[in-house]
Amino acid sequence: MVDPRGNARDVAAMAWQLHARQRSAESLIMLAQTADRLRPLQPDVADLLDWQRVSLASTASSTAHIARSQADVIHPDTRLWAGFQAYMLSMRTDRPARAIRELTERAIQRDGLELDERQRVVLSSHVAAAMVRTEDFPELLAFCAAEINRMRERVTPWAYTIRAIANTGIGKPLQAAADAHHAMELTDDRKSSPWVGACSALLDAWTELSAFQDAGELLDRCGMAGELPEYVVYNYVLHSRGKLRLSLGDAAGALADQLECARRLGEWGATNPAMLPWRSYAALAYRILGNRTAAIRLSDEEVGHARAWGTPRALGLALATRAALSWHTGGELLLKEATRYLAQWDVKSSSALAPRAFGMIRACGAASLADQLELVIMGAGADTEPKPLNQLVDMALSGQSNKQIAQGLSVTTKTVEFHFTRIYQKLGIKRRADLATAVRSRGSDSRFL
Repeated sequence: MVDPRGNARDVAAMAWQLHARQRSAESLIMLAQTADRLRPLQPDVADLLDWQRVSLASTASSTAHIARSQADVIHPDTRLWAGFQAYMLSMRTDRPARAIRELTERAIQRDGLELDERQRVVLSSHVAAAMVRTEDFPELLAFCAAEINRMRERVTPWAYTIRAIANTGIGKPLQAAADAHHAMELTDDRKSSPWVGACSALLDAWTELSAFQDAGELLDRCGMAGELPEYVVYNYVLHSRGKLRLSLGDAAGALADQLECARRLGEWGATNPAMLPWRSYAALAYRILGNRTAAIRLSDEEVGHARAWGTPRALGLALATRAALSWHTGGELLLKEATRYLAQWDVKSSSALAPRAFGMIRACGAASLADQLELVIMGAGADTEPKPLNQLVDMALSGQSNKQIAQGLSVTTKTVEFHFTRIYQKLGIKRRADLATAVRSRGSDSRFL
């Protein structure tokens, strides 16, 4: 009798060989088809192949990197499997978020014991990715802080990247941008998953800050303005780039990015809007382009998946998007439901429903989405919310120190220093004393929108 495990190892080895010869698409298909064939009778073997698939799809095609990664994952340590299962299952919505939380807790408490440094990094990155999707951002920030402190001598970029994502999720894009930038500085390998992931996180942060020039320059500098490789981590770049393009008024470009993101996610069976809410952004692009039917269909799908998943942020954003698409035909009721889910974030209430909802959406790290919803609902995107980068300048001009600004915005002093460095570069100055003169001389051009 043929040992299916042995057959699985042969398939995995062949897949890595194809990958090394720049034939990654073929290798991923081979692993997926073999896993699907074996899953009904040999689910543990299928899990092994899924492990290979994730590892391969996350690995850049440098010979040394492939050789090192292949040696690490052909025989995965079973102590890492609870974290890996949480990572894989959190892509989909066939199990609710609470079930994934149980897996991540088990992975940390049981499987995280007696691991070496490399194994701990693998486990922690899988657990952290699952926690992003269960939207437990305060707990995730604490987890990342503990990992950064534990690995103080050899901090890995993923911890800062995940922390950037979490800070965006709780409406702190200033802190998120600083974390993502630091993550990129920690590695010189521009093909590595941590570096690409950090680039995506920084792109998201700049978009949320309405720092569109910075975001565009980042895409060009990182070589991500055109066609992107077929590795899993680039799905995040596609989604982030699509959000930026929508904010810049390029609905067609935004739709193309989100639909390409959807195609790639479809290959993994990824349906969870808490992972990448591509349907909501694609729906808004469709609506802007005049295809209301497609917009409603996608938005309804998003709401359905968000209800199955069960996290308030994902469901609140999905409902708010659906409400905007049918504002004059029952949308207000949907927006009221959305605010009930978003109310767990500490946001100052407003007597008017739409401004209150927009404030909640901005507070959970989706300012760019709030801007688009305003355009759809109100027909004019007038935004009375102060932009964080403008706040930095205004607070400095009022005489506040970096420490006082940091306390006022609930970020670190290092984050304030990071953003002022970029602001000074844009204004062509080198010190705080020249800020007032530079702002006056440029007038409205001094705004960083």
